[in-house]
Amino acid sequence: MEYLLGVVEVYRVTRRVELGIKATAVCSEKLQQQLKDISRVWNNLIGFMSLATLVPDESSLDFSSCILRPSIKNAKEMACGVCLLNVDARSKAFNSETDNFKLLYGGHQYHASCANFWINCVEPKPPGLILPDLL
Repeated sequence: MEYLLGVVEVYRVTRRVELGIKATAVCSEKLQQQLKDISRVWNNLIGFMSLATLVPDESSLDFSSCILRPSIKNAKEMACGVCLLNVDARSKAFNSETDNFKLLYGGHQYHASCANFWINCVEPKPPGLILPDLL
């Protein structure tokens, strides 16, 4: 059960990154293909997870309220260094036990789950992405 809950959290990070990509209009064919692959794998897992009633509420995967808009003052300082979404905003199904952790490293803020995923699955140092001037 703990493993599957960890998989859900990784998928939540994926959804944040996907939304950040769409919001900043920064994308490539390779990223699009990887997102499609992740979606396919997630849909296969949902069937398995439904047997154990572990399927997360869709609103817990909705981070649309986290997109940084041009009108937001200090938007660049508020952006997560991995997903580029607002580190202070939450999913629509906010859970204070799992959704409220952020950290500061190297002058950038991060959602704890984004930084954790990056450090454990990509490389030991988080990227420190900067919100593009496209906003």
